[in-house]
Amino acid sequence: MRVYWFRRRRNFGDALVPILLRRFSGLGARWAHPALSDAVVIGSFAARLPRLYYGVVAGIGKFNDRDSPDLSRANVLGLRGELTLRGSRVRGDPVLGDPGLLAAQLLDKRPAISHRLGVVPHYNDTTLATRYPDAHYIDVTLDPVEVIRQIAACDRVICSSLHSLIAADSLGIPRRWEPSPLVKGGPFKFHDYATALGMVLVPDKWDTAPAAAVETVVARLRDVFREIPAAVAAERSRPLHRLAQSVDSTRGWLFKHARL
Repeated sequence: MRVYWFRRRRNFGDALVPILLRRFSGLGARWAHPALSDAVVIGSFAARLPRLYYGVVAGIGKFNDRDSPDLSRANVLGLRGELTLRGSRVRGDPVLGDPGLLAAQLLDKRPAISHRLGVVPHYNDTTLATRYPDAHYIDVTLDPVEVIRQIAACDRVICSSLHSLIAADSLGIPRRWEPSPLVKGGPFKFHDYATALGMVLVPDKWDTAPAAAVETVVARLRDVFREIPAAVAAERSRPLHRLAQSVDSTRGWLFKHARL
């Protein structure tokens, strides 16, 4: 299956995409440009999809509140949160929740706690770890399952990376979000994610995600991933959609890069 995810730099959340699809949809994922993709699953690029995107959408979000993606033609099974849903012209009633909440289910066995405190900076955040020199540093560019395993081995974690915070919520671990000005997009995507669990994320405060809400969203996300194979197969049976999606994207690129 052709799937788009951010890969310019290896990063925990983006690198989860092929693993989640294999585990919960039974599909192999091959990276593709958005215009040629069958589906998109994790990321903050909703507004960067082709205007005529007909593919399957299952968990992506907007980059900021100014984005106004047109997802009216897409088969939207899920979105990251209510802030993304708002103004995205989505048909139907998609499941809200970031697929990163499935992280805990990628561990065959949960490790014993071996660190009192873990610190998980976004890859652009060069200051968080220096503020906690005695904490266990977790590198988000490692293998995604290893990142989850190391988070699970901590009694609590401090995060500036969205998907490390989501993994902690998946595992039921207390976490503290310390926003960094070095993380592009600011707090929007964090607040968007939180809406799906009916909670408010407060910076610099220790908290644990509501277990019942996490359990409910995880069950819905598993249903979404089970639906992806049939949804992709249905869209592949409509070649004119793929052609329109590709042509529209090419026109947009030419307009953006034309020399006047």
